[in-house]
Amino acid sequence: MKKYVLSFLVVSLLTAGLAFAQEALPVASFNDHLELVLPADAPVASAYTADISDMGFKNKMAAEKFFRSVTDNLVYTELNYEESVVTIHLRLEYAREGWVAADWNNYFVQASERYRRSYNYFNQ
Repeated sequence: MKKYVLSFLVVSLLTAGLAFAQEALPVASFNDHLELVLPADAPVASAYTADISDMGFKNKMAAEKFFRSVTDNLVYTELNYEESVVTIHLRLEYAREGWVAADWNNYFVQASERYRRSYNYFNQ
């Protein structure tokens, strides 16, 4: 009985911890040019969430393919299509030392042409 109670407590704590961690992520956004914009008034975090409900994907597969195409040596994503949210993970260890939000935002401006091509291709 003690094992069951202990197991239940561990699972409950892990679940609560994961839920809190997901809620605590800062919010980024995609603008009309498909540039990912990080908040400039806060230190850079290793992960952000972004609402994708206004991005107009034709279906879940198009969204999955698009966000897989966003992955590169500095960024990878986790899509929750049902919740219309994507989690963007920044690989801070591969970025230039001292990069701040403005540097990341500039990187995303440069990447946006690739993002637009991918978006248009997967939403034909």
